Amino acid sequence: MLRKLTTRGWVMVLWFELMLTVLPSIQRIQAQEIYDSQKETIPKMAPQEVVRTVKLPDGFSITAIASEPDVQQPIAMAWDPSGRLWIAENYTYAESALRVDKALSDRIVILEDVDKDGVFEKRKVFAEGLKGLTSIEIGKTSKRGVWALAPPHLLFIPDADGDDLADSKPISILNGFNAEIRHNFANGLRFGPDGWLYGRHGILGTSEVAMPTKGQRPPGYESPKTKLTCGIWRFDAVNERLEMVCEGTTNPWGMDWDDHGNLFFINTVIGHLWHAIPNAHLQRMYGEDSDPYAYELIPQIADHVHWDSNAEDWRETRKGPPSSGTDSAGGGHAHSGLMIYQADQWPEEYRGNVFALNLHGRRINRDFLKPSGSSFVASHGPDMAFWQDPWFRGLDITQAPDGSAVVIDWSDIGECHDDDGVHRTSGRVYRISYDNKNQIPYDHLMKILDRLYRARITGQTIITGQEAVSLISHPNSWFTQQLMKQLMPGLQVKDPAPLIDLATKAPKDFRNPANRFEVTKQLRAIWALKACKLIDNNNLFG
Repeated sequence: MLRKLTTRGWVMVLWFELMLTVLPSIQRIQAQEIYDSQKETIPKMAPQEVVRTVKLPDGFSITAIASEPDVQQPIAMAWDPSGRLWIAENYTYAESALRVDKALSDRIVILEDVDKDGVFEKRKVFAEGLKGLTSIEIGKTSKRGVWALAPPHLLFIPDADGDDLADSKPISILNGFNAEIRHNFANGLRFGPDGWLYGRHGILGTSEVAMPTKGQRPPGYESPKTKLTCGIWRFDAVNERLEMVCEGTTNPWGMDWDDHGNLFFINTVIGHLWHAIPNAHLQRMYGEDSDPYAYELIPQIADHVHWDSNAEDWRETRKGPPSSGTDSAGGGHAHSGLMIYQADQWPEEYRGNVFALNLHGRRINRDFLKPSGSSFVASHGPDMAFWQDPWFRGLDITQAPDGSAVVIDWSDIGECHDDDGVHRTSGRVYRISYDNKNQIPYDHLMKILDRLYRARITGQTIITGQEAVSLISHPNSWFTQQLMKQLMPGLQVKDPAPLIDLATKAPKDFRNPANRFEVTKQLRAIWALKACKLIDNNNLFG
């Protein structure tokens, strides 16, 4: 791997040269004894009781679509193109006195809704034996498999035969993520519309990350290291590039892109909502920015905070139920998970709004985005959902294929960092839906994506330009996101003319809000063509 990987190089070399840089087998380990170090001082509510007591706006409903023992310690999730939900279960995270329980291991499970009733009936363990698993993602490889972030490694866990069982050895793609950080660790794998793999990093330490030096390297060769600090980072596997996107804040734990490709992320304590402007230097909770000559650090884009900052220090807001002032402001200073709603199941008034989970407020905060100068400003809207369950500890929220929103619940009590113990045998997954009889059909789109995904096994991946246009023209961005994760150089696009046509014909009055979705579709088409290396200046400007 001394040579620079070409565009095709990654998909071809990954399975040969990088197989030399492997970790111990993660599959088929002996069953571990999972234990709880957090005492149940508060009775647990049954999933059915929880959904009966959640407060939602009129017309919305909530369903418990998975719960313990089928899912436990859900720290992250990712969709595959077949509409199955993959869950990262983290058991090694421990109370502050222990930090990490190395006697335990983490795993990845697959949840599937076989009968299409909205509830996951089928569960399969994909991989076990991982340590410090923080997030997972699927896509952007020539063979089936899963990306997994488990500091100090960014791993790729192959499933070349497509049997939904990890092949014998995971591949270390990057190493050097700081494994000594307890609750601000690197997390949040997500593929962006540009094809890069994005992630997040907290403020409690820095990481020196590099490609592995094993394999076909000359003697004494050391891969160049990239320093990661608090903020957002991204990795281009094709060209072996790792970089910070923007730095600052405290502990990012949720992010999403709007319909025009702007990235936003959620944070804790010093401000909750941030625009991930490339190369931006953002305000930090403490410490110095990496650039001593930065003129001024950029603040959050929200014009508010979610606690009563005039009457309370943020530390006070985590000691119990929110005060009346903090409750009316949004519930508290700690946030995790972020979704910009871009689908057609919920009412139109929710489209483009930002939704984030408020840890101490046990609710979903809602913010309204509005362009402001070269960035955005966010104002506080009515909070979306309120859990009455004292065990609720939502960690992430994502859009589903049907346009609903799915929330994973760590399900625990006690101190918010689990300093006083961890309840490992609990976990929930919820779906928030709206009864909308006028959604645009999407079953045919699921079949296209499922065919693409399963074709990874045979290597005969083909999509027509019209099929791609159908996927990116649906108002639910989930279909575009899944398509983009499957597109890569070398994929055969049969008759790309409809895709090129959509990419090159913008509406004349493109600034008119009524034409926003037409602009969105054009952007999606450009991203798709770029992913397949089918775009050039002649297409765009000819």
